[in-house]
Amino acid sequence: MCVAFCAEISAQGWVVFPKDTTTLLPLVPPKNAQPQQPVKPVVPPKNAKGVTYINLEWADTWDYNQEFNPDAQILGGNVTFSHDGVFMYCDTAYFYEAKNSFTAFGNILINQGDTLFCYSDELYYDGNTKVARLRHNVLMDNLTATLSTDSLNYDRIKNVGYYFDNGVIRDTLNTLTSETGYYFPATKEALFRTDVVLENPDFTMLSDTLKYNTETKVASIVGPTNIIYAQETHIYSEYGWYNTDNEQSKLLLNSHITHNSGKKLIADTIFYDKKNGKGEGFSHVQIIDTIQKVSLHGNYGYYIEEGEVGLVTDSAMMVEYSSEDTLFLHADTLYTRAEKYKIFEIKEILEQGTKNKEQGQEVSVEQRDSINQAIAGQARNDSAFLGQALNDSSLPPDTVWRDSTCKIFIGCPNVRFWRTNIQGVCDSSYYNTRDSILHLLKSPIIWSDARQLSGDTIRLFPKDSTIDRAVVTDNAFVCEFVEEKRFNQLSGKEITGYIAQSQLNRVDVRGNAESIYFPQDDEDKSVIGMAQTVSSIMNIYFKDGEKERAIERIVLLPKPSGSMFPLKDVTDDMLYLGNFSWQISKKPISKFDIFRNTNARFVSDGESGENQDVEMQPKKKTTRRDDVKPVEETIKDKKRTTSTDNNRPSGFATPSMGGGSGSSFGGGGGLRKQM
Repeated sequence: MCVAFCAEISAQGWVVFPKDTTTLLPLVPPKNAQPQQPVKPVVPPKNAKGVTYINLEWADTWDYNQEFNPDAQILGGNVTFSHDGVFMYCDTAYFYEAKNSFTAFGNILINQGDTLFCYSDELYYDGNTKVARLRHNVLMDNLTATLSTDSLNYDRIKNVGYYFDNGVIRDTLNTLTSETGYYFPATKEALFRTDVVLENPDFTMLSDTLKYNTETKVASIVGPTNIIYAQETHIYSEYGWYNTDNEQSKLLLNSHITHNSGKKLIADTIFYDKKNGKGEGFSHVQIIDTIQKVSLHGNYGYYIEEGEVGLVTDSAMMVEYSSEDTLFLHADTLYTRAEKYKIFEIKEILEQGTKNKEQGQEVSVEQRDSINQAIAGQARNDSAFLGQALNDSSLPPDTVWRDSTCKIFIGCPNVRFWRTNIQGVCDSSYYNTRDSILHLLKSPIIWSDARQLSGDTIRLFPKDSTIDRAVVTDNAFVCEFVEEKRFNQLSGKEITGYIAQSQLNRVDVRGNAESIYFPQDDEDKSVIGMAQTVSSIMNIYFKDGEKERAIERIVLLPKPSGSMFPLKDVTDDMLYLGNFSWQISKKPISKFDIFRNTNARFVSDGESGENQDVEMQPKKKTTRRDDVKPVEETIKDKKRTTSTDNNRPSGFATPSMGGGSGSSFGGGGGLRKQM
C-alpha cells in the first residue's frame, strides 16, 4: 500500500524519490525564487473557473491521518507554499489541496516580491479568494511603514489589509493607532476608525476617522479631529488635510485654530502653515483676541503669528466687547498688529523701599522723588518721562523693566461704527489697546443722541469700559437739530464733549469759540429767537434727567461778545456758521447699518429736516469734504474687496502654501505706510 501511494505521488510530480535515500523534496527555494507551476490537485475545488492553485514547494516531513483529519496533508519543518508569485513560509501546516487552502502555524511569513512582508503566529489562506487571515503578533511591513495588530485579514485581490482588534501603524515620522483600520500597501494609504490617535514628536492628532498616506505623510481629515501642540496651539476641523511633515494644512469644515495666548482664527476655509506661523481664511473669517476682547470679522483674512499681524477685508468688522456696550466698527479693510513696549513694576519699587526701611535703611529724598516721577510718568503713559525717571541712579539697584504688548487696530477707508451711546463715520481709524483710545481720522463725524460732532480729528476716550469723552481738534464743529433750517451750532479750535448715561451732558470749546443758539419756550418748545456769541472759551451744560437733554446754561470766557435776534430779523444767511455741515443720513442706526454705503447721499421726498443733510458753502476754507459723488457714480465705482486682491501675505491659495511677496503689509507697504 505504501509503495503504491509513493508511486502515485511520484507520478503526479509532487515529489521525487532518489534511489539512494528516503529524503523528501529538494532544498527549500530561496525567497527570491520564482514559484513552480502549481500541481493540479487530485480533486479540483468547486467553482474552479479562473482559479489558480496553491503549490507546495517544500516540507521537511509529510504525513496523512485519515482518522484525525482525512482532508489534510500534514506538513512540518520549513514548509513553503507559493501562489501567484507569493511565497508563504511556516513551521507546520495542514494543506487542504482539494479546497485549495491551508492552515499554517509558527513563524509565518508571507513574501510578496520585495515590497511586502507579513508575519504572524497563525495563518489561514484561501487560494480561491486569495484572502490571508493572520492571527497573533501580526506584523505587515511594506518598507515605508509597518502595521502591527493581533488579527489581520489580507485580501490579495484588492491588495488591502484590514484589522478589527486595535492596530498600530508606524512610519519614519508618526505612530497611528485605532480600533479598526484598513491599509493599502500599493498606494501606501491607511484608513483608521474609532479612537484614532496620531503621535508626532511635536503634536498629537485625535480623531474618530482619519486617512493617512505613509509616503507623503499627509493625514486626510474626514471627521471631527483635534490637533494639539502642547502648551501652544489647538487645531480643530471636520474635513480637510494636514501634512504632518511640513505642518501645512487645508481645513474646510467647522474649523478653528486656537493659541494658548488667547488668539483664535475661525473661517469656513483655512490654509494654515504651522511652522511659519501663517494662517489664511476664506468666508466668515474671525480673528479673535480673547485677552484684549477684540475680534476682526470678514470674508477674507490672514494672520501671521510673528508680530501678531492680522488683516480682514470683504465686509470687514471689528468688535470690541470689553464691556456690555459693545463697539462695532466697519471699514473696507481692517488691520491689526502687536507692538511691544516696556513698563516698570512700580509695585516692586515701593516694596523695595518698604523692605529697606524695615531693615533700617532709610529711603532717601532722591529715591522718593524718582519713584514719584516714575509713578506719574507711567500713569500718563509717558514712556520718555518714565524712562528718564527710572534711569536715575537713585532708584533701588534691583528694579527691573517688564515687557508688555499692546494691540493696534487700523481701519481704512470708509469707516463706520456703532455703539449704544455714540455712532460715527470717517475715512480711517486707529485703536490701541494700551490706552483704549479710538482715533478717527480724515473728515470724521460722530453722533451722540441728536447732536453731531465733526472736525479734522476726533479721539474717543474710554472710562469704566464705556466712552467717557470725545475730543475734536481742528475745525471742530458741533450742531443739533432744532427745527427745519434751524440748528444749534458750536465751532472752535478744539471741542471736548463729555458723555454720561449714554448722552452728551457737557461741551467745552477752546479757541475761536463761536455759537449760534435758538432758545426755546419752556412750555411749548417754540423757538423765540436766535443768539450769536464769540469768545475764546465756551462751556455748555445740558440738563440732566431728560431723554433729549436741553441746554441748561452757557458759560463764555474771558470777554465774550454776542447778539440776540428776534426771529423776524433772522435771515437765511445768518442761520449757519462758516463750516456748518449736517450729514445725518450718514449716521449708522444699528450695528447692522455700519455696512451701508454712505459715500453717496440722498434723501427721499417727504423726510423731515431732522433727517435731511444740510451743508452750506463755507464762508472760509475748511477741511470738510466736498467731493461726494452722485449715487450713480458711486455705484459704478464701487468695487467689492475680495480674496483675490493683493492683500494676502504669501500666496496661501495653493496647497503648497509657498512664499510670495504680494502683501500690502508684509512687503512693508499699504496700511503701515499710511499710518
